[in-house]
Amino acid sequence: MEFSRDLILPLEANGEVDESKTMIDKIIQSENGTQVISVPYRVEGGFNVVASDWNDLLVGIDLQPFVLAEKRNNKDYHSNFQFAVNKAVLELAIYVMILLLLFQVIIMKTVYYFLTKEHGEAYM
Repeated sequence: MEFSRDLILPLEANGEVDESKTMIDKIIQSENGTQVISVPYRVEGGFNVVASDWNDLLVGIDLQPFVLAEKRNNKDYHSNFQFAVNKAVLELAIYVMILLLLFQVIIMKTVYYFLTKEHGEAYM
């Protein structure tokens, strides 16, 4: 996955942004053999999802170091925060559990409301 240069810019190994570097050469393999093509120089990353069921949901994220494209001091990127996401893992099962609990509470309140409205009292 690649991100637009309008949003974020890749950082070089020295932690600086090279604004003049907008294209890079990439080596690709195809049925015609190995080729070198020029592609836009963007922040690259990847993610993977592991889900065995709704109670076991993991998302892995890996991004090269980057900085926001907008210059905070209007002249260079020295005052911008630098970000690096290297093998971050999000465990999302807790969100599914929270949604299930909220759903149960809504159902219980709805049932209680209709039982008290119909019969004047609830037997729960």
